[in-house]
Amino acid sequence: RRAPRKRLHCAGERVQAMGKKAAKATIRLQKSGELKKKIDRRRKTKSTRQNMRAQSERREERLERARSSTDRSRAQRAAEESAAEEALEREERQAAEAAADEFFEGGFEKMMEDLPSGSEDDGIDSESEGAESGEDERPAKKGKTKGREAERKEAEDKSEEEGDDDDEADGTLQAIQESSGNFRSEIAEHKAELEELRKKDPEFYQFLQENDEDLLAFGSDEEGAPEANEEGDDDDADDDDGSSGAKASKKSQRKRDRTTEISQEMFDGFVQDFTTSRSVKALKGLCKCFRAAAHVGDSFEGEDASDSAAEEAMRIKTSKVFHRVLSHSLKNMANYFDTFFERQPAEFVAAAHTGIAKMPRGIHSNRRWKLGGAAVRSYLSHLLHLLSTVTDPAIAAAVLSHVRQMVPYMVPFEKIARRMLQASLSHWGNAAAASHDARLQAFMVIYDLARHMPYPFVGLVMKGAYLTYTRNAKFVNAKNILFIRFMRNCIVELYGLDSAEAYTHGFVYIRQLAVHLRNALRKKTKEAFGIVYHWQYINCLLVWADVLARYPSESELRPLVYPFCQVATGVARLIPSTRYLPLRLHCARAMCKVSRAAGVFVPVATLLVDMFKSHELHIKGVPSTKIVPPLELALKLPQHLVRTRAAQEAVASALGSCLADALAIHAETIAF
Repeated sequence: RRAPRKRLHCAGERVQAMGKKAAKATIRLQKSGELKKKIDRRRKTKSTRQNMRAQSERREERLERARSSTDRSRAQRAAEESAAEEALEREERQAAEAAADEFFEGGFEKMMEDLPSGSEDDGIDSESEGAESGEDERPAKKGKTKGREAERKEAEDKSEEEGDDDDEADGTLQAIQESSGNFRSEIAEHKAELEELRKKDPEFYQFLQENDEDLLAFGSDEEGAPEANEEGDDDDADDDDGSSGAKASKKSQRKRDRTTEISQEMFDGFVQDFTTSRSVKALKGLCKCFRAAAHVGDSFEGEDASDSAAEEAMRIKTSKVFHRVLSHSLKNMANYFDTFFERQPAEFVAAAHTGIAKMPRGIHSNRRWKLGGAAVRSYLSHLLHLLSTVTDPAIAAAVLSHVRQMVPYMVPFEKIARRMLQASLSHWGNAAAASHDARLQAFMVIYDLARHMPYPFVGLVMKGAYLTYTRNAKFVNAKNILFIRFMRNCIVELYGLDSAEAYTHGFVYIRQLAVHLRNALRKKTKEAFGIVYHWQYINCLLVWADVLARYPSESELRPLVYPFCQVATGVARLIPSTRYLPLRLHCARAMCKVSRAAGVFVPVATLLVDMFKSHELHIKGVPSTKIVPPLELALKLPQHLVRTRAAQEAVASALGSCLADALAIHAETIAF
């Protein structure tokens, strides 16, 4: 017998059995056992791919079946919708013809008499009558049958005189309601079928949600619509719009009828009552009068929603009363509130952790706050409205002065305080419209808000003031140089309220300046250089120099001296050109100021000596009659003035003065 064939387990054995010699790499893999592992991995990968291919084929088959069933359901639904629409149109046409025949046969009166007293037709007729007559009539009670019959007869006579259109619409109303009821029943059946489908086949229902939402949402609009829209047609909708417009006009007219005109005697009566009795009623009356003065010129529709419908509006119609109410309120209302709440002049104490002045006890903890707190809130909101709308500089200064007196009462109302801060910042940063007095009063309001409001509010004040300054410091000329210096001094005062918060803002904004400088050094493009060599950038650098020089002893701000000097030195050395000598002088003066105040050594003299070595300063100057602009108002010299004798003398004089200041800082130290 023949011996059984030996089973070959590897490729090397198969090759040897075929009479060929296996490769050395194959033999090494065979001995190490890696060859068998590779073959097993290939077989496993092959089986996995086959399984994935089979799963994808089965998934495609299921999707194809779902698409076919969806197409069939869509076709069936379209056929049902078209059949329902045809039936609805046919019923409407038949009902309209029948109603017209009944009307011309004289059965309209009988049909009106057969209607019940509380039917929907009666309500629609009453609404149409009210819209046509322009009066707000209410339906009569069920017990008064005689009056209702008389009203029906009047409506019949009026409808016969005006035409047959309204009568035909009334006759067809019942038929349209029946057809609408049938259509709603069909929608309910369709939704029931969809619900049953969701329970039986949730996967297919989910597929419909993803691919055909219209089928699932069919009939939702009809169910959500109000009955008035289901029953009426386009003509009824027009009638409803007319009636709503008439109601709005009636409401506005009733509001005007309730308006009470404020006279001087009425206002003086409120003042006298409060002076003698200090009553809440008199205080609220004064607040209402001020509200009327603050909203002079506003429409009746612009009244506050907080006023109840039954409350009578108060309006000022004469300029004499307006000036009387406004001037008296701005002068005395703060004293009236102090008298009502029995508040003494605030003795401010410094907070232990922030250094911000606060009241010993908040005004909202006063025992009479529950009585007059609502009046304070109302008065502050109307005062904010007046401040936001005033345009005259003199009136703005007076309003801001009064707002400053009312700052302690804003502590319980943070939202009003935020809006008041925004309005004050807009007046403070308005160089064109606001006067210097108005800007000064606006800054005092900002400063007092930072002192009175709780701790996180001071951060909002610092940030808002700095951003307002940067928006107004884009250009410097002879007209706005004083305004920019004023804003810079104001920011220095604000950042002195809280050194810890000032360090946080200083770190962020000085780092922002350093990032712009780094981008300019890396990119070396005209746009990147333009961001740094710009008045907005230089003014931001100067304001931080003033802050660090004003508070040198503050331990929180002292770590900012080194990064500031690094940024200023980098800006001065970015473009070592003679044209930019004015800009480099600005940086040198800023570093001298910080060095003198902080008592640290900053190598400013080296920078100034490099400026002296410029080639344009050592050549013979060209005589010229053109005037050199002041170096304080310039960042670079015009190209045609760089080599002129006048420019050389102006630059050399400025450099010598700055170098003398830099050397005088350390003249008394041993290092000098």
